[in-house]
Amino acid sequence: QVAAGAWLYQNSDKFMEVVETSVARSIQHDYGINEVKTKAFDVVQRELHCCGAQGPSDWAEARYNNPDGKGALEVGVGKILGTYKVPDSCCREGLSESLCDTTRNFGSIVAVLAQTIYTDGCASKMMTVIRKHDYVALAVVLAILLTEVMAMVFSMVLCCAVRRIDHFKA
Repeated sequence: QVAAGAWLYQNSDKFMEVVETSVARSIQHDYGINEVKTKAFDVVQRELHCCGAQGPSDWAEARYNNPDGKGALEVGVGKILGTYKVPDSCCREGLSESLCDTTRNFGSIVAVLAQTIYTDGCASKMMTVIRKHDYVALAVVLAILLTEVMAMVFSMVLCCAVRRIDHFKA
């Protein structure tokens, strides 16, 4: 755990790449299929005011727009033309449902131009939140490490006590 923490501290740029890759993979393969991941990512998009891993265009190649896996060429053309759907969690707060549904289903370019969906990616926003709360995360990790060390000490004391009891029985 200490080694992992040191590695994260030294290689924060690689950690950012891992976060971006994980978020993009979650969007591409799991959104709309895995209910837990879908709900979790909807919460992330709403709370962080973001859309997609790096932006709304990440939704063009997602299974969300192509659930049966057919018509990949159409999805590619749709990406170029900007006619792919984004989830309703990408819509800005305070919009009416009808306006949100219309722009998010009509096309992403229209939605971006109309300022109805978030244009920032979630991966960079997630890293900002992580960096903002890095001392809290460090404190939690240290508390867990201390708990593990104390559990190990108590288990050693218990082991020695049981051995002493067995020694006196004989």
